[in-house]
Amino acid sequence: MATSRMTRLGASVVLSLVLMAGLAPAALGASPSAPIPSPTVAPTVAAIPSPAAAPVVAAPATDSKTSSAPGGCLPSSPSPAQPRLECPSQADPSTQTNAAGVVPAGTTGYHIKGRVTGTGGTPNLGDAQVLAYVHPAGTYAGYTNTAADGTYSVALPAGTYVLYFYDESLTYLHGYYESGSSGNFTIDYDSATPVTLGSSDVSGIDVQLGTGHHISGTATGTGGTPLTSIQVDADSSDYTSAVATHPDGTYSVEVPAGTYAVKFLDTSGTYLTGYYRSDGIAVDATWATPVMVDTLDVGNISVRMLVPWTLTLGASARHATVRTAVTLTATVNQDVSPTPYWIVILASDGTVLNACDGGTTCSTAVVSGAVFSDTFHAVVGAYDGTHPVKTSHSVTVTWARPATHLNVSVGVNPWPAGSKHSVTVTARDAYGDIATGYRGTIHFTTSDAQASVPADYSFTDADAGVHTFPSTSSHALRLETAGTRTVTATDVSHSSITGSHSVVVTPGVAKSFTVSVGMNPWPAGSTHSVRVTALDAYGNVATGYQGTIHFTTSDAAASVPADYTFTAADNGVHTFPNTLIPGLTLRTVGTQWVRATDTVTATITGIKTGIVVQ
Repeated sequence: MATSRMTRLGASVVLSLVLMAGLAPAALGASPSAPIPSPTVAPTVAAIPSPAAAPVVAAPATDSKTSSAPGGCLPSSPSPAQPRLECPSQADPSTQTNAAGVVPAGTTGYHIKGRVTGTGGTPNLGDAQVLAYVHPAGTYAGYTNTAADGTYSVALPAGTYVLYFYDESLTYLHGYYESGSSGNFTIDYDSATPVTLGSSDVSGIDVQLGTGHHISGTATGTGGTPLTSIQVDADSSDYTSAVATHPDGTYSVEVPAGTYAVKFLDTSGTYLTGYYRSDGIAVDATWATPVMVDTLDVGNISVRMLVPWTLTLGASARHATVRTAVTLTATVNQDVSPTPYWIVILASDGTVLNACDGGTTCSTAVVSGAVFSDTFHAVVGAYDGTHPVKTSHSVTVTWARPATHLNVSVGVNPWPAGSKHSVTVTARDAYGDIATGYRGTIHFTTSDAQASVPADYSFTDADAGVHTFPSTSSHALRLETAGTRTVTATDVSHSSITGSHSVVVTPGVAKSFTVSVGMNPWPAGSTHSVRVTALDAYGNVATGYQGTIHFTTSDAAASVPADYTFTAADNGVHTFPNTLIPGLTLRTVGTQWVRATDTVTATITGIKTGIVVQ
């Protein structure tokens, strides 16, 4: 867990992070521009520790390598702090301006000529770049490459120029023509000798490029994997050189004596830009370890590059009861130490709830004493504002009044007996609003003795006070007894938090009959009433039955009622009176039975046994 201290510098920088992220401004410890809601609608948030003093950190130098130029390929000014790039062929000199910025009338241009060599005047350097800049304006004027023998000829309008030389093989330093110096070469633009081109060519502008020393090392990524094509820049106040890493991750960049910050840039964006630091990698140039080059090469300037930051913000609950604390936790995917940075958690109005100095997590507790909803987010970045800010997704937390009762509703009403349907329980407060923070456990009961009910259930944050028990669950609500039934849900810890719903259970289709007789024992030869009742699978009277029944009996001498088709008026029950002709007349002494069977569906049947005829 990161520490939660905040320096005065950190406080001002946290505010700059907030502004960079496009968040509502709110100074640390000050009121936001909009009034804070009254306590009945605003949360109380965790206090931030008092700030402590910290040293002032200077911002890093501006990166000088981003520039534009004619053709989009060359620096806009002659500076050794600019890396060389490939360029197209120069324009015809007749279209170029002179030092005054005007195309000379009628001129076809003249040439500055010379030879470029390496150490000791040999070898000749072929395919080195030669660039001319207007003096003293410093604007680009012309360009050529040396021939195989090191000679060059750059066509220019009349004017005064500074010549710049660049060895694309990176064997030699790049720099300027300086007459009279060793090899007529300097890396200092201010020491360069201007060359004036008048009405004829100027020859003999020969340069022997100087040599320096090498900074070398390896760039690796996740798991120590060598990284190829990483741009490595060695930067000082006087000189900059850039190379790319080889497939094995190694590099070697030549520089003159000086003190350098070594920067590693992944143009694919897979890894963060970083700077060499003796105990790791810094994501901020301010915290880079300077590399000093004097009379020897400097090796092992190696780094393991970092992946980009990811930042998430979680909440222990999205819905809570008033006066219940919710913990917000911001998590970053990596610790970029030793570079100092902050993780900051903010409310929607920009109020800083907590700022943690480094680490990978930062937490704070928020609570509201009244019904309230607020949205929170987190930002992360180097505390001096030089590292791009990463903003998390937003998290909304809602505080609601405690539940006082439950509402129960069902998915269908009337309810066909024996079917499963959904039931929804909603926790509500005293005002009838949904108690989104309810976390109680409920227990179901019903007035239907044959019913099955869902198992006890504890509400979760995701329920937000409302939970539906689906009909597809193995413990779904199932009602079987026809009539008006109640379904009740009750909090197991607070029995006063309860609610019921009345459900009309309708009978199902007929599955069987019951047969009853008006007399038993039965005097032989007498006629008595017989009643047939259609029942569903759950023992309810199948009031909708309108099938046709047929009687049979074990008494071979008996007479039975004719086939009968039930009507809607029967409501599933029909009595055949003793006055009916033919009625049920049993004649054979002994124990007999009478059966009624549906004429279409033989499985719908019923029998009365044990009729004693005497």
